[in-house]
Amino acid sequence: MKVALLIHSNIFKKVDGMTNYYNRFRSSAGASVHKIDMFMQDNEVAQEIREKSIRYFLVKVNASFQPLPNAFLSLSPFFFIKLLWYFHNIFKDEKYDCVQISSAHPFCFAAALVAKRLNIPVIGSYHTLLPEYVPYWAHEKFKSYLFGNLITGFLCGFVKFWTHLVYGSADNQDVGMGELLRKSTLHPGGGYKYQVGRSIHQMGPEFHKTA
Repeated sequence: MKVALLIHSNIFKKVDGMTNYYNRFRSSAGASVHKIDMFMQDNEVAQEIREKSIRYFLVKVNASFQPLPNAFLSLSPFFFIKLLWYFHNIFKDEKYDCVQISSAHPFCFAAALVAKRLNIPVIGSYHTLLPEYVPYWAHEKFKSYLFGNLITGFLCGFVKFWTHLVYGSADNQDVGMGELLRKSTLHPGGGYKYQVGRSIHQMGPEFHKTA
């Protein structure tokens, strides 16, 4: 099996719950008989690294017109269009058996859209269940603002809509999106994770032993 795994953060640089999780995953998946290509967004360098059965693609996409600073680059439609073109060229050449997205980030959404266009199955997975996390974060962030409740309500509504949109593109959904937004399971490494379908890092020993 040949799998493309999309992570919006560079796990070699950033330290948080999700990157720690995928660093642990790659330490066990490196000896797999399957081929795994891990795509990570990086705003500083474009590079391909090979480690045993895993290839790492550090994706640096520059649009000809880039009005936003790097911290907000993912919000730029020019950046998103360039990502679509980038993933289309690679996915068409590599002919993956499936594509897994790890978050609702635009980086992952672009890959999911391209995979669907090329008839490649898409698996979606969460580390943090954003529709549950954002209300708590937004309340603390904006509670002192004059229109804090309105800002929080708008942000929560947008995140819920965006999550439906992104994970609605995933195949092999075991649950409806309504249930996805209501339920989560506590991730052993901290934070919440919810699986849509069956991700490659859930397969455990059977993933590493079978072709």
